[in-house]
Amino acid sequence: MSKKPLSEIIHQAEKYLAQGAHRDDLERFLGKSDFAAWEKEAQRRWRLTRPLESIHGTRAGAQGQRGWRSPMARGL
Repeated sequence: MSKKPLSEIIHQAEKYLAQGAHRDDLERFLGKSDFAAWEKEAQRRWRLTRPLESIHGTRAGAQGQRGWRSPMARGL
């Protein structure tokens, strides 16, 4: 784990991205530990900006309109 504060790592990464560096090149610029911390935080922030349904799908969609019913309950 990096000894730098996360805010400093994020600031450096944003600076490199603003200068036009490709995301794949950030590992070389930041170093492995700082890049891993930045990538982990970027994933967390991405998940927080999305509604849960867009990530996991709706529960009702997986079970159908009325949920799971046994063959006996469906009259089969």
